[in-house]
Amino acid sequence: MLGRTRQRLVQDALARAAAPDEWLPAELARGLPPTLAALRLLHQPPDDSDPAALEAHATAAHHRLASEELFAFALGVTLRRAGRLARRGQAVPTPPELREQLKDYLPFRLTAAQRKAFREIVADLTSGRVMHRLLQGDVGSGKTLVAFLAMAMVAETGGQAALLAPTEVLARQHATTIGRLLKAAGGRMQLLLAP
Repeated sequence: MLGRTRQRLVQDALARAAAPDEWLPAELARGLPPTLAALRLLHQPPDDSDPAALEAHATAAHHRLASEELFAFALGVTLRRAGRLARRGQAVPTPPELREQLKDYLPFRLTAAQRKAFREIVADLTSGRVMHRLLQGDVGSGKTLVAFLAMAMVAETGGQAALLAPTEVLARQHATTIGRLLKAAGGRMQLLLAP
């Protein structure tokens, strides 16, 4: 009974629905039915429809709706990114000499990957745009050291920086590592733990 009522309501809605304007780019819509036709094909499949394709969500109608969903998601991400890039941030003006001095605090040379990551962070910090960056790497690859250099760069220009850790154990490990590095430079650090 409930299934028949739902089917009747869907059929009624599809009969009354007006076709929306085409908004999917032509190269993505090529060979696919329009949105309303895709919905009708899925809710009222013709008798000659391939049941296996319907079950596997592999029909042109499925591809149409999936393409719209992916395009809408990608468009949203692009618009959010454009909005972020348009926002002004506070530039952290640092001369190359300061960056080299910060690297000298380290007891060893940075790897090529660490230098590249630090250069990209420096470019973001000095650009005057809001930075949104994820520093990713294997355990022991030196992410904390690269983050330390970025934080030290901000601190050397009169700002403050914070490094957040997901666990107390990791927070204490980072505090120990950064504390050793700051000892040589005469910097200050405070470990804050949630109660």
